[in-house]
Amino acid sequence: MNNLNNFNVFVINLRRRDERREFFNKQAESIGLNYQYFEGYDSALDGFDKASEILSEYYNKPFYSISKDTKKIVGRIGCLISHLKLLKYAIDNDLSNIIIMEDDVIIKELDFSVTQEDSLISYLGGKKELYAHGLNHNGYRESTTPWDVINNYKVWEAGSYIIEGKNKIKLVYNLLLNIKTRPRVLDGMMIKYIQKYHVCYLLDNGKKFKQNRKLESDVTFIKKDTEIEAATNEMEKIIYK
Repeated sequence: MNNLNNFNVFVINLRRRDERREFFNKQAESIGLNYQYFEGYDSALDGFDKASEILSEYYNKPFYSISKDTKKIVGRIGCLISHLKLLKYAIDNDLSNIIIMEDDVIIKELDFSVTQEDSLISYLGGKKELYAHGLNHNGYRESTTPWDVINNYKVWEAGSYIIEGKNKIKLVYNLLLNIKTRPRVLDGMMIKYIQKYHVCYLLDNGKKFKQNRKLESDVTFIKKDTEIEAATNEMEKIIYK
């Protein structure tokens, strides 16, 4: 990977989430990471109707969600708009190389090798899910580096990723905006419109950058109780073994 000094590292955070900034600040200081916070769209404060209105500035169709829980839908709208706003910020400010992280990411290791030149998005972390019907449209490709080309699986929970190059930043932004179906949860849109048709990579099976499931989320609403924490820890043993 290019020297981290050549990258603009952004961490998406909501102003009211002090506990997330405290969590991220501690680990960033311990590993010597230089970064800046980017204020995301706090859709929970606006509520469903206002969030839907703001979403209509980006899309002419309503948000798609299997869940009918409006609190979850509002959180997912906020997440999508936050990433779009950050990509637009990078374009407007003529940035070439960016790393985007959500504020609940656990960074297991910051030292990793060069990314692949043909990659549109290089995912630093995420959860793999195999396709039920074989390969995606990229076909099978072998990788001899810690970066595994995404062929026969999807990557969910991809809250940390790299985009190298102004044109690639613009392409990702336009791919997410110019969709033919209704907008949906960000991971689902990246899988459907980016991972499936463009070359993307995942670092070390998603082991080095993981989501902190113990922090409450506006998207998933994971509670801080012992039963859920125990179940989460057991799940992570399976996913990241």
